[in-house]
Amino acid sequence: MYAKIGQLEESLSCCREGVSLLQELGARREATLAQYRLAVAFGRLNRGEEMADAFAGAAELWHEVGDPPARAVALHSLGVTLRITGRPVEAIRAHREGLTVGEELGDKRTQSKALMGFGLALADACDEADEADEGSGSEESQREDEAVDAFMRSAALLRELDDREEAAATLNTAARYLRHLGRAQEADEVSEQAALLLSGGS
Repeated sequence: MYAKIGQLEESLSCCREGVSLLQELGARREATLAQYRLAVAFGRLNRGEEMADAFAGAAELWHEVGDPPARAVALHSLGVTLRITGRPVEAIRAHREGLTVGEELGDKRTQSKALMGFGLALADACDEADEADEGSGSEESQREDEAVDAFMRSAALLRELDDREEAAATLNTAARYLRHLGRAQEADEVSEQAALLLSGGS
């Protein structure tokens, strides 16, 4: 175990050195790839804040390099990292930015992933506000509706891509969230849509 941790620390050190060296050499694309790998290395060491910072750096570098698809991947990774480390409001911003990139590219898969992440981050933000007793009821209700809408839009895009299995999984995520909100009838309707997709219906 300790040997593996040591190897990961060594990998982290190599990634850092690689990013610096490649930037000095003006190899921007290669430096950006190394920055992304640095974020992954932080993740393997469970260093969430540093992982998020590294993904944010990669997203910015991909923007400078002019590679929107790669930037969208980095933004999605950033959003996921921010959400799982308890920073849902920042995650919302990252996924919203990723959605914009996907829309500009006309890439439905990228848009779907961004919407899924956006919905999950919104749901977490609502739960966090509820626990802290912050915000008005109308604001929280609006965010909850936005989260459900994001899940449904994500599923719709997946259906357009004929990815029934993933669309059904996304619909089931929406249904679980609706049940969490106490909206059982809507949850049942969405679950039925998911079941219909998996059975080969439309």
